[in-house]
Amino acid sequence: MTRHEELTHRWRDGNLSLEELEEFRDLLRDGNGRRAVRDEVLLSGAIAEVLNLRAQEGAGPRRIEKPRRERVERVRPRRTGFLLKMSALAAACLALAVGAHSLYLRNAPVSCPDRVGSVLSAGSDARILRAGRPVAIRTGDGLLPGDWIQTGTTGGVRFRWEGEDTTIELAGQTGLGVEERSSRATRMKLYSGSFQARVAPRRADRPFLVVTPHARVRVVGTRFRLRIEKDGTHLRVSDGAVTITSLFDDSSLRVDRGGCAVAKAGGGVSEEELFVVVDNADDDTDCTGAWQTSVGRNPWRTNSLYTENEAARFTWRPVIPGAGTYTVYAYWTYHDNRSTRVPYRIRHARGTDTVIVNQHDMAAAETWQLLGTYEFRGGGECRIEVSGENGQACADAVKVVWDGKRADR
Repeated sequence: MTRHEELTHRWRDGNLSLEELEEFRDLLRDGNGRRAVRDEVLLSGAIAEVLNLRAQEGAGPRRIEKPRRERVERVRPRRTGFLLKMSALAAACLALAVGAHSLYLRNAPVSCPDRVGSVLSAGSDARILRAGRPVAIRTGDGLLPGDWIQTGTTGGVRFRWEGEDTTIELAGQTGLGVEERSSRATRMKLYSGSFQARVAPRRADRPFLVVTPHARVRVVGTRFRLRIEKDGTHLRVSDGAVTITSLFDDSSLRVDRGGCAVAKAGGGVSEEELFVVVDNADDDTDCTGAWQTSVGRNPWRTNSLYTENEAARFTWRPVIPGAGTYTVYAYWTYHDNRSTRVPYRIRHARGTDTVIVNQHDMAAAETWQLLGTYEFRGGGECRIEVSGENGQACADAVKVVWDGKRADR
């Protein structure tokens, strides 16, 4: 008995395990496999019908040849109808079996042995492509190897790996594939967009791997961000160290805390201008008071926030790569209710400076605005704060750019 015959018989008897159901589903995806299953179902039905006829004939008195031929001739149309019914029943049962298994995969309960992660939050238009079908993502859903995650314009997706303190946050309009999570490695593919990750420390021989159209990224415990652009894959490391390798010429670069690099589309890996951008949705932020999502157009990434609370504070904490002189910029969105005197406070090596900006000026919105040039000691010493003490204020993103001057350490 061939394997497809064995699976067909076990399916017909209702004895397929989950593993066998997955194997049977894979068999049905193949054209030759579907024909083999169909032929087996039809053959089984035909054999059953013949055996039934013989049993009926053997139970009655002996008949002469002519009446028996007439009876067989009358049965033939019924046999054809029976086979058609069997075929339709088989198709319906197969659809129910595949649908039940897809539903099982869709819900991916905590006890599912294949579950590798859990969704912590998701935008309303985010989707998972699973078993060839797109399904909406909901908080609490499980992730399985082979899932493709696609975020939309209403927000990203944040999920956590099972059994470890590793979280991944996808920005809007990002595509990510979950390829593998085993005792050897964790592997993902970033197709488009960007994400930031906080990876729990792990052994060097069990790395966290990300493949993009331009590079391989190897991580053993750090915080970092990856972004795909037309010119290549851009990496920024907030903590720890990451190795990025070009897929085109195998050139490689180790990027330490606070560093940036790019794996270029045509090959080669190089350091980028040392700058740090922190968005309101990043981990390196905190706030007090009431902040709400703004309807302002063209935020730096997914959205911007605003407040009308005098006591509200929003703070960015850029990780400066090393002691030196840096130029600080702020980015905000426009709304007609914004204040003309929004205060930004920059804490640096020599104290704290306050800079007043006009967020009511439409021309100043949706672009980087200079706050000043300051000396920083490096590490986590930099603090940039905006508040609502002078009226409605927006909190979106800040950028800190090294000007090439190293400070004495």
